[in-house]
Amino acid sequence: MTLTSFRVQLAVALGLPLAPACKPSSPEPPKAPPAIGVTSLPGSNGTCGPDQVHERLCGLVEADNTYARTGAPKPYDRCPANAIDLDDFDRNGIINGWLVHPKDHSLTGFRYDQAGSTAFEVNNGIRADEPRCCYERCATLPAIPAPRAQLPKGMHEYEDCWPKPESTNYPAPKAHDCPVALHVRLYYADGPADPLDDAPFVEAHDDSCCYSVASFHRCPPNTFEQADGTCEEPSPGGRPLREAEAVVVAPTRARDGWCAAMPTGAPIELTPAQRAHAASAWSREASYEHASVASFARLSIELMVHAAPAELVDATCAAARDEIRHAQLCYGLATMFSGVAVGPGPLALATSARVPTLEQLAVDCFRDGCVNETVAAMSAEEALRRSETTQATTVLATIVADEARHAELSYRILAWALARGDASLRARIAGELELVRAELGRQVEPMDGHAHHDERTGLLLPRTAASVRRRVLTEIVIPCTEALLATMAA
Repeated sequence: MTLTSFRVQLAVALGLPLAPACKPSSPEPPKAPPAIGVTSLPGSNGTCGPDQVHERLCGLVEADNTYARTGAPKPYDRCPANAIDLDDFDRNGIINGWLVHPKDHSLTGFRYDQAGSTAFEVNNGIRADEPRCCYERCATLPAIPAPRAQLPKGMHEYEDCWPKPESTNYPAPKAHDCPVALHVRLYYADGPADPLDDAPFVEAHDDSCCYSVASFHRCPPNTFEQADGTCEEPSPGGRPLREAEAVVVAPTRARDGWCAAMPTGAPIELTPAQRAHAASAWSREASYEHASVASFARLSIELMVHAAPAELVDATCAAARDEIRHAQLCYGLATMFSGVAVGPGPLALATSARVPTLEQLAVDCFRDGCVNETVAAMSAEEALRRSETTQATTVLATIVADEARHAELSYRILAWALARGDASLRARIAGELELVRAELGRQVEPMDGHAHHDERTGLLLPRTAASVRRRVLTEIVIPCTEALLATMAA
């Protein structure tokens, strides 16, 4: 399920015209951080120069587009000369790849790579009628011969990792394939601009080099710094359960009764630390799925308070049952990785049900359903694509289908509420949409994640998850909500 196919599914479910409903316009490209890479094409031998990263990406061309490439064999004659028309692609290994979205102007700097396209299909078992078009370019790292002498006064240090160059003129003493320093900054669209920083090398991984970057901002990466100096964290995936505006989950306990049996399959090789991290992360995911059961149960009551049609109440109750299964599957994965049966402890929740207004119900539905559950569906799809663990792949395949249906349900509920409400309700949802645009305007560098985090276990790195969220907001949430509001106002 691609972003495009989900947009079409959503437009059909809402009764919106397929064009231009849910069709994202080419967004304004985000303002690029300074001193980060001037691009050039690889040399005739396919290699890049010193302190250059050979960036490659492969993705699908939009199904309704056809391109004629002279001399290109079928089915690659549909591949354009550069990557600007790719509908979906992997951003790992691209400098600031989390900022690059489809139709981004920077994609014109990539050139078509026939050999890479053919190799990608062979190595990944791609269907002949859905070929991936692959592209390449060389991007220059802002490498310098020496790091800063000391941390500037009033600034804080954050570790930031960059793709490893093919070679460097300024090798670090402990890792000769990484530059000893980079002239960079963490970029925030709001607030005071951080000065350029001669960031020193910290450590190297298989395909990345990490640096200690100085910033005026106190918030760690992957969070948003507010005007009052506080740090806003992203919401958990899926429909969260809130009590007094705080996200509520049950603690994980050693217990039986919530662990689904996992299918057999050849295990991947993991260190004890990687297995422990996977167990902890899947326990956390399970706690969110478990809390979503109560969230949907609460939503079904709220819909009944406002006399919602039976089909919406029934679909909401069905979604709660889906979340029970998701929690069992995720606790099952946590149990498999840890070797100890785990499940939820008591859920600290008030027994009295709130009675929200129609407007508040619609706002909550937009935030927790149209946004969070759409992000959850696409994140599960991306995790499924990266997973190499048989059991996690099986679990994610179930979650992808269910979460996509939950996201569609959220838009159906929003459409029903907008039809019942007045202009003030439409204005409130339009205001929520402006908050989504404001989030896209806050360019925050995501963290690389825990040292023992392995995406082969079906768990996305924070950097990957941030990229998925940005794409979903840009390509689904904004255009589909705009189309829905326009239809209701007509």
